[in-house]
Amino acid sequence: MFRQLPGLPSYGPMATLIPDGWGHGVREGLVVEFQPADGSSWVGNFEPGLGGIDDVRPHPNDTDVLVASAGQLYQVNLTTGSAHRLASAVSGVWQLLDPPRLLFNDQDLAFFCVGREGVLWSTRRISWDGFQRLRVENNALDGEAWSAIDDCWYPFQVDLADGSVVGGSYSGT
Repeated sequence: MFRQLPGLPSYGPMATLIPDGWGHGVREGLVVEFQPADGSSWVGNFEPGLGGIDDVRPHPNDTDVLVASAGQLYQVNLTTGSAHRLASAVSGVWQLLDPPRLLFNDQDLAFFCVGREGVLWSTRRISWDGFQRLRVENNALDGEAWSAIDDCWYPFQVDLADGSVVGGSYSGT
């Protein structure tokens, strides 16, 4: 089990800094309490990213937890407390079913999908800077991608089975 806390606890053991040593232990990020199946508990203090969502949810593998702190996304092992960063600027997340997966908006430029096995796929860069009118239906993500060159929006579609993309505003490498 896990739950987001409003701030660092005022008593008890020090929170675990994630990543180790960030902010020299004097800064507060997103604070989450974890309670593994063995009945113990520990608190993680997660370094925030440069901007994006705050979110805490179960990983599709039913073992780990995904924590987004101001966009910086971490995969956390509930029992060991080990964590690794998956992304630095997540600005959105969608729960996908059949099979259970999570779709993440990565820096408003691309998308990636996390399933039981970890990151299943990442799209190419789709937008110069931002998306609008995003919707998930029929195993696809449809939306519009901003073009800084043309000063307009271009439609795109991502196949949620494999991450292939049709359309978008960005065609560079």
